[in-house]
Amino acid sequence: MEDSLQRELPQHNIFRIKEEDYFVYAGRARKLLDFMANSYVTTLPTQKKADNWEKEKERNIAIFAIIIGTGASTQEVVNLTVRDIDMRKKGIWVVRNNEKQFIRFLPFTIPYIAPFVKERRGRWDLDPSIPSLFLTMLKKPMGRNTIGHLAKSIGHAYGKVITPSILKDSHASIVYKETGDIKKVAEIQGYSLDKNHLIRFID
Repeated sequence: MEDSLQRELPQHNIFRIKEEDYFVYAGRARKLLDFMANSYVTTLPTQKKADNWEKEKERNIAIFAIIIGTGASTQEVVNLTVRDIDMRKKGIWVVRNNEKQFIRFLPFTIPYIAPFVKERRGRWDLDPSIPSLFLTMLKKPMGRNTIGHLAKSIGHAYGKVITPSILKDSHASIVYKETGDIKKVAEIQGYSLDKNHLIRFID
């Protein structure tokens, strides 16, 4: 059955891509996150851009780490509230098919997520009127396009095409390489099994 499922996956799915185009191993994903943490700022052309990056760096790294670490879609990420992330259980709550589902982080992504969550929760305690986990510099909830633009900018500096879908599919590849369990990938990523087909219903 696994072979038939794999044959039915959409053409853009992780199992039909070139490995060099994705962060298919945890080590590759770590290098990207470390680049954001330590080197991206040096590629920015002005001090103002560098200063703005430093202000939002932990947030931006956390966004990438959550997508890589959970396989969440961009819509699920922008929908996250402070209450939806649980660092004690090490994961996030998302709503799929009108039901809440808990997705655990890939362990290596946790150090890239925790600093931002600690800081954001502190601000939320002071002002609980804005529950969204990810906010813009104007304190407005982030949109999907903002994450897309961020990925494009990071990719340009990194010398690699990066999109939210690539990050999401990279999570699928990492989980599949670690487990060999296509059904587990389907469950985490937000697929449903129907008549031996693996159907993506998010993004």
